[in-house]
Amino acid sequence: MKFLTIAFLCLFASPVLAACHAGLSISPPQQHEVLACEEKPNSARHFKIFDANHLQTSLRKQGDVQRLQLKYTGDWTVSPTRIQLVPYYLDQVRKWGGKLLFEDAQGATYKYYFEDKTYWLELNIIGDGLHGLTILTQTGIILDAQYNVAQIKSRLKRYGKVVFYRLDQNVASFTNLVKFLNQSADRFYLVSHNFGGTADENEGDSVKTAQKLAAKLTLAKVKTGQIISKGIGALSPLKPPQSVNSQTKNTRTELVVR
Repeated sequence: MKFLTIAFLCLFASPVLAACHAGLSISPPQQHEVLACEEKPNSARHFKIFDANHLQTSLRKQGDVQRLQLKYTGDWTVSPTRIQLVPYYLDQVRKWGGKLLFEDAQGATYKYYFEDKTYWLELNIIGDGLHGLTILTQTGIILDAQYNVAQIKSRLKRYGKVVFYRLDQNVASFTNLVKFLNQSADRFYLVSHNFGGTADENEGDSVKTAQKLAAKLTLAKVKTGQIISKGIGALSPLKPPQSVNSQTKNTRTELVVR
């Protein structure tokens, strides 16, 4: 694991600060020192973002969390403000294909990619020359999609489909999917997508996944004829093959309204 460039600003005599590291490369502004550093492996956090209508919402992300507090050490009369810090960190994450997802008077949220991993960065403006960074190394896309019944209903109404990852292994989402289907009079397709192999391998694996899910739904007493399960291989990617996490993002199961 690479050391965060922030570590060069730490007081290495302190074991807490010396341990401050992560597999990414984000540099703080000049004339800043790290006052505190805390790491929480296998943690979770809600990040503020703007939705498609530019309204504030939040996303729960799970992974290894690192929190830092930084202090400006230069002339206090010209200490950086939000207006300087938000674009500064945007320039940093853009080096790794990142972008700004949210900004308000208290700070900003960014998302970026490094060495095939997804990172979430939250900037918090504290004041008096202080600002905080929260950096989450996302542990996997599968954790993004554990839906309850209400969320399944909402996504179907809004998008006409719900995307699941590893639904055959995701016990919580599968259990809630069965509950939803037992409450619904509608009919659906359950479409399996697979990426990462040849065209024949992708199609074969997606068909096997579809058949496995159909058998599990039958055992769970889902009404006969309510679901048609299909495997379509790599015919409908969500992300282009060359993009970060494309295989994981594209290999999925979708519940689609008929």
